[in-house]
Amino acid sequence: MAANSAQPLAYNCTRCGTYYQAEAYLPSKSPFFVNGRITICINCLEEGLDGTNLKAIDKFCQWIDYPFMPDEWMKILKNYGRRALTQYAKLFGANQPYAELDWKEINDKWRDILEMGEAAYKLPELSTAEKYKLRQIWDDEDYTLKDLITLQKMYEEIKRTQNVNTGLQDNDAKKICKISLEMDKCLRNGVGDSKTFKDLMSIYKDLTNLADFTPKSAKNISNFDSTGELVLFLERLGWQNNFYDGETRDVVDETIKNIQIYNKRLVLGETTMTDEIEQKLKNAGIASLLEDGLSDEEYYNDNPCLLIEEIEDPEDAYVEEFKEEI
Repeated sequence: MAANSAQPLAYNCTRCGTYYQAEAYLPSKSPFFVNGRITICINCLEEGLDGTNLKAIDKFCQWIDYPFMPDEWMKILKNYGRRALTQYAKLFGANQPYAELDWKEINDKWRDILEMGEAAYKLPELSTAEKYKLRQIWDDEDYTLKDLITLQKMYEEIKRTQNVNTGLQDNDAKKICKISLEMDKCLRNGVGDSKTFKDLMSIYKDLTNLADFTPKSAKNISNFDSTGELVLFLERLGWQNNFYDGETRDVVDETIKNIQIYNKRLVLGETTMTDEIEQKLKNAGIASLLEDGLSDEEYYNDNPCLLIEEIEDPEDAYVEEFKEEI
């Protein structure tokens, strides 16, 4: 969808509702704005956007399809303050000198710069803060920003590929990075055959062997070194262990199963147990009534059928005679 060349002369801002002429809205070549201008006035944008929040400015440029140049933006923000957005649009907006650049093209280039760790070179306003942070880590005022970034990248690579778990190993890793940096400087200065370089090489080898930072001891990120790592990996994938599934796997499971079978056979195999339980329940009922003041004779007079059930031999003549009387 192409932008419509027939732009309205004036319309209402979708944020504040104020009726403005078209010049109060930034131009855009984004296909989402069919009239060639965005729908929020410049006043609302300058009041609502935090110029120091580069992520917010980047999202805005993506929305309006302006190339986001952080270095240029920081310079304009420093010089123009609140009016920086208007000045930025004059350089990178639609129909401006850099209008052929779009957001995605520039964003891809900056992503590569960030991945290489070189953003501080492109953004001088950020270099001071980055240098201060790195000097706190490496504790040396003589290193340049480039040196500090190189040291940090080597250090992070060692931590990623080697087992750096203790404070001593962490200290050894930093020393190896510093020695490696000095070796690189010797090579750049053309003194790779000097005694200094050879001494550094010897120290480097001794320190890597002492710290056990060797290819043999490197982390194998494609395998698991322990059962715990395997379980942690599976749990991150959403797996949950069913700790009991009814299967017999060891002597404990076998013992539990045998006890259950024995108890089941003990109950179901006893033919008189059911009768004994019923008799005990009846006796418990009789005892409860006697506690209420009834004699045995009064109880059986009120419940003659119970007496018949308690007689063990139903074929006894006395039982038959007693039934006839009832």
